[in-house]
Amino acid sequence: MEKKDVVFIFTAIILAALLLASSLAYIGIEEDYSSLSGKYARLESRYGDLLKEYTALVNDYQELERRLSSLFIEYQKLESDHKRLQGEYDAIKEEYGALAVKNQELESRYLEQEARYLELNASYIGLEREYRELKGNYTALGEKFSNIESKLEAMSLRVLISGEALKIVLNQSRIKEVDDVVYRELRFSPGSSPSTKAVKIFEWIILNTQYVSDQYHPYYLDESIDYAWEYLQPVNETLGLGRGDCEDLAVLAYAMLRPVLTEGEELYLVILENAWIRHVAVLYKSGGLFLIVDPAGNYVSDGMLVLEVAMRRADVNELAVVRLVPAGLSPSFKLRLIEDGFAEPKYVRLRDGLPATPGKFSGIEEVVINWISHWREDMPGAYISMVANETYTRTFSSTSEFIGWIKG
Repeated sequence: MEKKDVVFIFTAIILAALLLASSLAYIGIEEDYSSLSGKYARLESRYGDLLKEYTALVNDYQELERRLSSLFIEYQKLESDHKRLQGEYDAIKEEYGALAVKNQELESRYLEQEARYLELNASYIGLEREYRELKGNYTALGEKFSNIESKLEAMSLRVLISGEALKIVLNQSRIKEVDDVVYRELRFSPGSSPSTKAVKIFEWIILNTQYVSDQYHPYYLDESIDYAWEYLQPVNETLGLGRGDCEDLAVLAYAMLRPVLTEGEELYLVILENAWIRHVAVLYKSGGLFLIVDPAGNYVSDGMLVLEVAMRRADVNELAVVRLVPAGLSPSFKLRLIEDGFAEPKYVRLRDGLPATPGKFSGIEEVVINWISHWREDMPGAYISMVANETYTRTFSSTSEFIGWIKG
């Protein structure tokens, strides 16, 4: 064999070996490639899943970030509201503390006044008993003394209330003490409105005087001694004593209104009576309209003045509102109740107790009907029997006759 044949064979063997090695290497590489391709596919799938999860997490994060921003804004608002409410709470708490202290003080003062009232009531009962005894003694003494003609003659005009007596007392009522009250204390002038003048003078009389019924008084007439239940007292006596009955308080109201009348305004004393009793008030005319001022009746057209008092009921521990009629109470007691905050003056309608507005001027029929209605229970069948002023008197047999007369 030739040398080149050997080389060829050797070369062929080497090439075959190389080819075999290459084939084996290719098979290994192909297996590795297949393995890597599988891993790559799995990684690619896992990457897709992770990408979706990442995208969802980003969306969730963005949503949470928006919610956080909204919650932060709401938190800031709530924090501001909390500070404001805390301030209001602190102020209310402080005010409540002050009111609690004041309530304790008022409750203490109320208990003191209640105790004083019970004491005064007991004293009143005792005085009433003494009064009855004294009245009996007085009657007995009156029967024993007969030689008092001169003194009784001086009293007879005041005791026997008539139109003439009313005229005299009205003419005697122009005194400085009345002007002091009207001009200095109430600061009125003729230019003050009629309603204001009527209501303020009525209230002054109610708060500064006390209605007290007249007692039996002796008088001398036709050489004999008799006894009368009523008598007239002059205005200075009513102011000095701070008390009087219906005609005394009506004369005082007349005297106080007279200085502040304007042109076209008129005053009358009007007498209301039935078969048993008589009552006197003031009729005030202004601009063709009328108004009744009736201090003894706690009445000024068209309202009744009462004092509302809050009293605690011990059995149920509740406050009850009691309405007192002020005319019969002492001035010091009334003023103390009002100034200490235990009573409040209010105007109500007699028929239903609802709030009323005083100082109403109306036609004569309406004014008279409302006034007579105010006295219907105490004076059934009453009618206006007389009017009087400083210059004349006039009597009537019925209210309709009086209305016809005053309408002209």
